[in-house]
Amino acid sequence: MTAQDVIAQALALSEAASKAPWSHEPYGEQNQNGDYSGGHVFDGHGEYVVTDVTNCDGALIAAARTLLPALAKALGDVLDGRANHAESCGCGSCSHYKRNVKAVTAALSEVTR
Repeated sequence: MTAQDVIAQALALSEAASKAPWSHEPYGEQNQNGDYSGGHVFDGHGEYVVTDVTNCDGALIAAARTLLPALAKALGDVLDGRANHAESCGCGSCSHYKRNVKAVTAALSEVTR
């Protein structure tokens, strides 16, 4: 799976999902760590998306609805900018830019294995 495939998949999933932003609302008593006993995740219309989820998982699920498409678009911008960078940078080989893109692509490959 290429980086472009991952970006396309992330954006397609985001487009198909319920309206953003999602929110997490914890409920119940807090334990000694400050965690609530549970929570719900709601979409942008206030409809339940996930019920009875742990505090940390609910916060992650809600945040991921907004973060996933933003990260996918940012990564796409980085990868699309490779061609334009050499012209505007004036650094010659653009080795610093190529290293950054390789690092992002390698990190993405690790996540999608």
